[in-house]
Amino acid sequence: MNLREAMARAASRMMNIRRPIAAALGATAMYPDDEADAADPMKTMKAYKLFRTLKDKPGELYPLFIGKKEPVPIGEWVDAQHIPTKGFAERPGWHAGTLPKADHLMKKDGTMQDGRVWAEVELPADKNWQQIADTSVTKDIKGMVPEGGYYRFPRPLNQGGEWLIGGSLKVNKQLTEEEVRNIIDSNAKKVFGGAGLVGAASLYSPEAAQARQYKDRAEEEGLEDAYSPFDMIQAATGGGGLTLRAARALIDPVINYGIEKFTGK
Repeated sequence: MNLREAMARAASRMMNIRRPIAAALGATAMYPDDEADAADPMKTMKAYKLFRTLKDKPGELYPLFIGKKEPVPIGEWVDAQHIPTKGFAERPGWHAGTLPKADHLMKKDGTMQDGRVWAEVELPADKNWQQIADTSVTKDIKGMVPEGGYYRFPRPLNQGGEWLIGGSLKVNKQLTEEEVRNIIDSNAKKVFGGAGLVGAASLYSPEAAQARQYKDRAEEEGLEDAYSPFDMIQAATGGGGLTLRAARALIDPVINYGIEKFTGK
């Protein structure tokens, strides 16, 4: 057993200890059902992930960084593993995006590095891990794979606006460059009525990503005061006046940023 495997196994043991302690303290409601599901997910979320390919292994897809030596099969569910890796945040789970867009992984001229390709993927959505991620100052889950589900993790615009962190992943198909462009543009047009890629910058900002989290939670809990991405856009553009919900969509991320800087977390 190498050092990486030992660290992953130790972290897994820690999580097994943490759950009973939480239960003894009456905190079991925070965690989704811990029983592993052998069957494929009943509910899924479509997403997009950037992979790398190898010239001597045509047709195979490999992760960019963590666990990059193992190919990811197409059409099969693959469970995420907790693999602590030097230089990367300990945020276990498959990382994907709501759109095939990740400017921070492109070359300086905006083009993709040779050998990298986008793929349409699915993440499980049977269990809700968002409430756990939201309790963290960093809005992610350290040391725990979100088994059976996923959560949204807000990121800067040049990193796609938000990441979806899933407990497992299934690759549906590899995308062509033309398919990637059409997906980005068509999704932006659905919201902005023809604004296309110009409007996508606002829709996939960190503020809009956080707004979507509130919207998802509102739909689940029947809240009336949660804001949506449209409130955020309204506040940014001044359309229809600055409503209270629109103001919150802009102010809340700033407050959270201040808390993170003050606490150093």
